[in-house]
Amino acid sequence: MNFFANLSSRQPFGLTDWSCLDSTQQQQLSTPSLTSDSSSPRVSRSSSPRLPSSPSTTLPSSSPRQGLSTGATPQIDIRGDISGAATVSSAKPTTVKIRKPAGEVGRPGRGGYTLSKKLGWDSQVYADVKKYINSLCKQYLDTTRPLTEQDLAKVELLQRKARTKYPQLTHYAEEWATDDFMQSHLKYKKSRLLTEQLKRENKALRAENTELINTASERPSTRSRRG
Repeated sequence: MNFFANLSSRQPFGLTDWSCLDSTQQQQLSTPSLTSDSSSPRVSRSSSPRLPSSPSTTLPSSSPRQGLSTGATPQIDIRGDISGAATVSSAKPTTVKIRKPAGEVGRPGRGGYTLSKKLGWDSQVYADVKKYINSLCKQYLDTTRPLTEQDLAKVELLQRKARTKYPQLTHYAEEWATDDFMQSHLKYKKSRLLTEQLKRENKALRAENTELINTASERPSTRSRRG
């Protein structure tokens, strides 16, 4: 039987009875073995205890594998996105406004045009816009003067109010549609004033002629005096 097996059967490990061993056996037990006995279930003690080895660390390769996170923030080239955004912003569609027709409003037979025909609006819409702008003209403008002699600040105020009330007026370049409404109204008021003035003058002239006729009829004739 193996020597170490006999020892384990007799005494617990670490409590060996040295009295029953001869000098050779005691020397074998007192000297630590540097190798392990393959036949013994116990591991022999070495002269210096071994420290637990640290777990091996595998460093990531220079190029990360697909599907694994390396912990680094990915670098994204946004120059293409910036240039694309600039292209989109610069390519926004611009609204082309309707330019003023050639000629003067209200004079279709003299190279001008009729405002209602050029606008092409519904008749009721045209009437509503015209009525509203006419009311603004009475409120802010001097109806005895043409549009070119009006206060510019008041004209711009009228234009803003008209655009707010009827946004379709913004589609016409340089406010020409609103200006034509104002100009048409001022021309109409001027013609009305001239007509009324002519009526007053004619009435006064007729009254004067009537008075002259009556005066002449009241004078005695020269023949009656001679007779």
